[in-house]
Amino acid sequence: MDSPSLFQTNRECPAQRSLVHASAKLRARHARTHASALSACRSTGNSRHAYSVRYRVEKLRFPSKRDRSSIIVSAHLTIAGIPERAYDYEVNGRPAIEWVMDRHQVRTDKDSGIRNDPNRYSDDPRYIVDLLLRVVAVSVKTLDIVDRLRALEGSGGSASVVAAS
Repeated sequence: MDSPSLFQTNRECPAQRSLVHASAKLRARHARTHASALSACRSTGNSRHAYSVRYRVEKLRFPSKRDRSSIIVSAHLTIAGIPERAYDYEVNGRPAIEWVMDRHQVRTDKDSGIRNDPNRYSDDPRYIVDLLLRVVAVSVKTLDIVDRLRALEGSGGSASVVAAS
């Protein structure tokens, strides 16, 4: 059985069918983030270091305040080739990439002394790097879909959103 749609389509309205199609693509993209093709970003660094050492994150950071095309993961690994467009996808007024960067760093609570180490969230040492690459890919794909919807809206097509029962 298909999942319920938030939209009811009118077969005679191409604009509405386009909106439903775009909605389905967005829903599918976000639902299977883990299956998204990792973006065109590439990892650079010294591959001689142990696998777990290369991917261990203390703090994700940009090489400089002006250069957001790369993110330094560790002394041995940098993610390069991040499109500037990926930062246009925002969640609560902040780029999704920067949310990941902020939340996935080692911190120690001042009051309790408890150390929060995101490297321990998964048995896979690449977890944080892969998450970041997926967020980049989903950000760009989502913006592409939204742009197509805006173009549809600008072409005079009208579509109405109806809550499914």
